[in-house]
Formats: sequence, structure tokens, C-alpha cells
Amino acid sequence: MLLAVGIAPAAASAAVHLSEVGTTLVSGAAHWRFGNIDWRIVSIMALPGGIGGFVGAIFLTSLDAATAKPVVAFILLFLGAYVLWRFLRLGGRRPQFRGRLSG
Repeated sequence: MLLAVGIAPAAASAAVHLSEVGTTLVSGAAHWRFGNIDWRIVSIMALPGGIGGFVGAIFLTSLDAATAKPVVAFILLFLGAYVLWRFLRLGGRRPQFRGRLSG
């Protein structure tokens, strides 16, 4: 929506990520309070996730607006299609994970 009304991709990304800080903090606190956190998985995902976010932000800010708009639009379209596909494939059921993570 921000891109559709003409906001620069870097500013739209910054606004979205800044708004995520509060919601992520509250969500994380709720999960921690109810004991829903597997700290082993957090330790596996934290560093690659942080590096990926940093590299993605650097990549996005290195593009000019005309180039970044279709890139951001494609990424968001892909992520939305993936979420929709998972929802339809699972039919409202929660995903079941089998086995153990390697590492």
C-alpha cells in the first residue's frame, strides 16, 4: 500500500520494519510468558536472520527507486502467494513437524 501511494521503497521498508518492532516485542513477550519458545531454535535462527535482514536493507538502499519498486513488489507478491499456498494446502490445520533439526 505504501508503494502504491508513491512512497519510496526504502521509506516504505523502514516504516514497515519500525512498526514491526512493537508488535514483535509484544508477541515475543507473550510467547516467553507462556513458555512457547524453543531457545535452541532461536539460537540457530538469530544470527542468520539478523545477517539476512541487514544485507537485505543494505541491498534495498543501494537501489534507485525505479529499480527497487518492482523488486519489492515481486518479493511481497511471492511472500503473499507462499502464505496463501500454505494456508490452502494445510486446510486450516497447523503444520506438523517431524524429526529433529540437524545442527
